[in-house]
Amino acid sequence: MMLYVIVATIVVVVVPSPCLAASVVSSSHATTRGGSDPRAVLLSFVDGLSRSGIKGMATYLLGFTLWTMTVGATTPVEIAAGMAFPLRVAIILSASGKIGGACLQYALSKYLFSDHARVRMRGNAWMDKIDASFESHPYRVALVWRFSPMPEFVKNVGPSLVSGLRTRYQLLATITHGLPFTILWSCMGNEAAIVARGGQASVLLKRMVAAITWIGLVASPTLFGWWIKGLGESAGGGGDDDGQATVT
Repeated sequence: MMLYVIVATIVVVVVPSPCLAASVVSSSHATTRGGSDPRAVLLSFVDGLSRSGIKGMATYLLGFTLWTMTVGATTPVEIAAGMAFPLRVAIILSASGKIGGACLQYALSKYLFSDHARVRMRGNAWMDKIDASFESHPYRVALVWRFSPMPEFVKNVGPSLVSGLRTRYQLLATITHGLPFTILWSCMGNEAAIVARGGQASVLLKRMVAAITWIGLVASPTLFGWWIKGLGESAGGGGDDDGQATVT
């Protein structure tokens, strides 16, 4: 059952990301066709905020923080921001909103709801192994969890249920994972805006698409799969002597 969940999540969450990155340029032309392309609507909205100065930037920051905590699909918003705002501003606003929203969701879950959830999951063998893995290598496992193909909500709330995980490790893992991707998506949006204005796609843009494809389809699910495999071997008696799963 666990395998089916992981495979389904990879198909739904990971695969569309490179496709979205590769096709985002076309969103800028959608309004001219009279269509209702969601990408065009999003880009139009963010572009309007970028023309509103400080007020627009504050609105985007607050809105993206709430978006991260609720919807969770941050990639299209970051690309749109990269197209609408100056690149440096887009990176700062998107990183602050995404990382801030993720950490706020984690903190709310950890300090308000995690005790009740842990009581309900007491005695669950998989949860015990996950706890042991986090306690053995807190930052490493928190980072693997961030790179997993799970939905954003699960990435933020899941670690909050591990009683032994210090908040600083989750914060560091969130920054380590989130900031490079924010820079990548913002640069992607900036490059797409150049193309939309009649420029040529740079070699950098093509390399970005290739890198995103490799990370999304190979690296992320492989890292997470290794971790799940380690938990399974530990649960079956093939792990360490103290029962803690390790991450290679």
